[in-house]
Amino acid sequence: MKDIVFGETIRRIRLEKGMTQEELAAGICSASNLSRIENGSQIPSRQTFHLLMERLGESGYSYVHLQGMADYHTQAICCELLEAFESGQTDKVDEQLWALHCLAEQKDARLRQFYEMAKLIWFYLSGGVPKEDYLQHCHEIWRLNRDEEDVQTGLEKLQASEVELWVLNNLAIGYLWRGEAQQALQILFQVYGQVQKNGSRERRFWKTKAVLCSNIAVCLLHLQRPQEAKTYCTRAYQALQKEGGILLGVRLLRVKMEISLRLGEMEAYVAQRALLRQLYEVMGNGTYSLQEFEALLWQQKELLIFF
Repeated sequence: MKDIVFGETIRRIRLEKGMTQEELAAGICSASNLSRIENGSQIPSRQTFHLLMERLGESGYSYVHLQGMADYHTQAICCELLEAFESGQTDKVDEQLWALHCLAEQKDARLRQFYEMAKLIWFYLSGGVPKEDYLQHCHEIWRLNRDEEDVQTGLEKLQASEVELWVLNNLAIGYLWRGEAQQALQILFQVYGQVQKNGSRERRFWKTKAVLCSNIAVCLLHLQRPQEAKTYCTRAYQALQKEGGILLGVRLLRVKMEISLRLGEMEAYVAQRALLRQLYEVMGNGTYSLQEFEALLWQQKELLIFF
C-alpha cells in the first residue's frame, strides 16, 4: 500500500479528460515524475499540484485537504504495523514495513524515525540484529531528528514527540540489555513523566503507560528493588484495564510472578501461577510444555518494547 491520495486524484481526472501523461506533464514536470506521482511513490509539491490541476481545468481540489488525507493514511499504516507487531502477524508486518519504506523518504524526520525504529525491532526479532548492537542503532535513530544532540541533553529538556518517546523507550531497553539498568531506568522515568504530562490526549496512551510501567518494573527487578517493581507492575495492570492486549497481559503476569517470588509472597505467586496455567491451556497449541511456556515468557520480559 502506498501513499496514493494525490496520485489517484490526478490520474482519475487525467483519464476522464482523455489526456496522456506526456500531455499533462509538459512544461510542469517530467512524464516519469508524473508517473511516480500517479502510482503513489512520489508526493507532488504544492506548486506542481496546482499547475497540474490548472491544466486539467480543476479548481475544486485543496492541496491541504489531500495532504490531510495522505497523513491520515500514513497514520493508519503506522497503527496497523504496531498492531501486527503486538499480535505476531509476520506477513502483515512485512506488508506495512514495505508501505512505510515507500513513504519514509518523502515525509519528515518523525516518520523516518518511526520507520527505522520499526525496521530495527523487526530485524532484531528476526535474528538479524544482536542485542549488543541494538543500543547503537537506537542512538542513531534518535539523532535522525536531533542532529548531534546526545540522549542526556535531550532528556534534560525533554519535549519529545510520541515517536521519539517510543525511540527512547527502546533505547532504554538497549541499555538494560547491556547491563546498565540504572541508565535504562533514568530514561524510562523521564519518558514516563512526559507521557503522564501529555495525558490521554495522545493516541494509545493507556497501552503506552502499561508498557512503560512494565519496563520500569523489569529495570527495578534488575536493581534488586522488588517492592518498587510491584508498584509499577500494579500501575501497568491498571493501564491494561483501559487498553491493552492478551499477550502484554500474559508477559506482565510473568513479571508479577517474579516480583512475588522476590518478596516471598508465596500465596500470591501460587495464585498467579494457577492463572498462568489457565491462560496456557487457552493459548497453548501443544508446542511448549507449561514449564517451557513459563521460561519463554520470562526470556521475553524485556521485549515489552512497543507503544
